[in-house]
Amino acid sequence: MPRRGLIGAILLAAIVLVAGLIVLGLVGDFLVDLLWFREVGYTGVFWTVLAAKSAVFLVAFAGSGIVLWANGILALRLATGPSPWQPAPFEWQSVPAGVLPEALELLRRHVPRHALVTALAAIVAALIAAGEVGNWDLFLRFLYHVPFAQNDPLYGNDIGFYLFSFPAYVAIKNWLLATVLLAAVFAAAAYWLHGDIVFDNQRRFVSSAAVAHGSALLGLLFAVKAFSYWLDRFNLLYGDNGVVVGASFTDAHLQLPVLWLLIVVAAAGAVACWANVRRRTWRLPAAAAATLVAASLLLGGLVPAVFQRVYVKPNELLLEKPYLARNIALTQQAYNLHQITVKPFAVEQSLTAQVLDANRATIDNIRLWDWQPLMDTYGQMQEIRTYYRFHDVDIDRYWLNGTYQAVMLSARELQPALLPSNAQTWVNRHLLFTHGNGVVMSPVTRKTGEGLPIFYLQNIPPVATGGPPVTQPRIYFGEETNDYVIVKGSTPEFDYPNGADNVYAAYTGSGGVAVGGLPRRLLFAWYFEDLNILISSYVAGDSRIVFRRAIQERA
Repeated sequence: MPRRGLIGAILLAAIVLVAGLIVLGLVGDFLVDLLWFREVGYTGVFWTVLAAKSAVFLVAFAGSGIVLWANGILALRLATGPSPWQPAPFEWQSVPAGVLPEALELLRRHVPRHALVTALAAIVAALIAAGEVGNWDLFLRFLYHVPFAQNDPLYGNDIGFYLFSFPAYVAIKNWLLATVLLAAVFAAAAYWLHGDIVFDNQRRFVSSAAVAHGSALLGLLFAVKAFSYWLDRFNLLYGDNGVVVGASFTDAHLQLPVLWLLIVVAAAGAVACWANVRRRTWRLPAAAAATLVAASLLLGGLVPAVFQRVYVKPNELLLEKPYLARNIALTQQAYNLHQITVKPFAVEQSLTAQVLDANRATIDNIRLWDWQPLMDTYGQMQEIRTYYRFHDVDIDRYWLNGTYQAVMLSARELQPALLPSNAQTWVNRHLLFTHGNGVVMSPVTRKTGEGLPIFYLQNIPPVATGGPPVTQPRIYFGEETNDYVIVKGSTPEFDYPNGADNVYAAYTGSGGVAVGGLPRRLLFAWYFEDLNILISSYVAGDSRIVFRRAIQERA
């Protein structure tokens, strides 16, 4: 095979391999997510999210692809220089001979230029669309927005606008900005390859066609920038100058008029650039860009800073008082604090036994324990083995012995990573040590004579001495569990230590995804990049794989 043909075959094989791996990864993620959502009973959520992501991807892909492709093809048609795709050998005008890789030379000779532009536009559009997929929830909130029946005091917009519509507008603006900039890169590359744009030591040249095309794109960029300034007006409500969170005096009296002025400047720049499509001079777009940059730096940055320091700062309390009042009033409303009834409380200087007895329920639940030293104490007294860990201490209330009591408690989770180094085997981490065990509980006010907590729940298995009985102590989900485990395997699971021996148990729940069959084992081996799932003899026919076990991620 000729050398060039071999290089072409290698390139094609590499492209096919990469594309195949990407497709397999996407299919694997799709199937695993579907199985997991079905297992937790939220299949409808899965399809809603998938439909939203697919719609965002397709719209962004189509919009970006059309814009990129149209600008690339238009540049090829308008370019006045000779085409580098002509059959005869052609020395690229702005690139010294021998600089281009041989692969690019093959593309030049064997790939039609329109096909190349289409392929590149599709690839770049797919990358843009993949970046926009993460905004699926913004657009769902936008489509299904509801009013709050409460308006903001500066613009009079319903507050729902800022939660549902405004984030979607910002995402659209960012997408437009990226697409227009990449379209300019596409067009510039086409003109450069044809010699319509030359920048080297000998000469600098831009053809009139390239100037006209660039002016049109720069006008679009100015229009997007005007839209961005329009959105920046609402961003003033998110400001924080250290005194007021939200729009301040400077924002309302200077920043807002400045943003309107910048909108006018950007719109005028767009009109000037579009007018330059016929005049085709570089001076008019350059002047418009310089004017907008100078106005943005001077009016949008320097002038407000000077105004804030010279005028507002010396009179801050007087000038910011209305905006502070707005902030306080809306904060109270947001937290439903405006319905609090203020009542005078007469302070009594003396306490009696009768007063304490009358408020016994309150006195007995005043928390004396701090969670940090208590967690250290829990760890020293109740972790029992090095592979158990208390993540934190929570405060809750239970009816115990006929009284409503405040208690502090913590779950005893298992961390296979804390096993001894000689026990860090795949079987131990994923089939044997699968769950934590039990919980510790102590009252918030009481202690022993040695200053230790009085345990309502303690030990493994849990022993209740004042707390509620625990009948299912095994903990498969928690705040420390972040790896998958396989239950109902052919080997029993470690349950808890009992002196020098260990107690084993079998999973009796219904959670997890069935993984016993060969297709499922192959799928999860690919997803977790773990061949042991496929080849281990400990995975039985009715085994289930439990993953996404961290409760926050799971929720």
